[in-house]
Amino acid sequence: MVHSIELARILGLFMTVIGLAFLFNKDQMQKAMEDIMKNYGIRVMLGFSEIALGSYLIASHNVWQANWRVIITILAWGFLLEGASFGIFSQHFAAPIKKLIKSKNMYLYGGIFTLALGLVLLYFGLYA
Repeated sequence: MVHSIELARILGLFMTVIGLAFLFNKDQMQKAMEDIMKNYGIRVMLGFSEIALGSYLIASHNVWQANWRVIITILAWGFLLEGASFGIFSQHFAAPIKKLIKSKNMYLYGGIFTLALGLVLLYFGLYA
């Protein structure tokens, strides 16, 4: 349980900051995403980094219980799958992702979702 609380704090803080960045710096975040999508090498390295993070989280926290701790496990699998899509199948997923990052709503809704998830994790990390 201690490991879950530590991960909730770390991931919660990370996601809260990312969510705020998406909400308050939409134009800069969109430019950053467009730059990433233009550079194959950066996409692959980002994908491998996500694979490493997802693999670590799955190996250390693969908890499938009907409580808040499953959020961390689902995020871990999400990191692994997103990393694989960027790192291994980068060419196949590039076109749909390029289309998605042009949408301003993606940054609004993505920012709200990421911020909310970050705050939920912070709550459990600080008060569980």
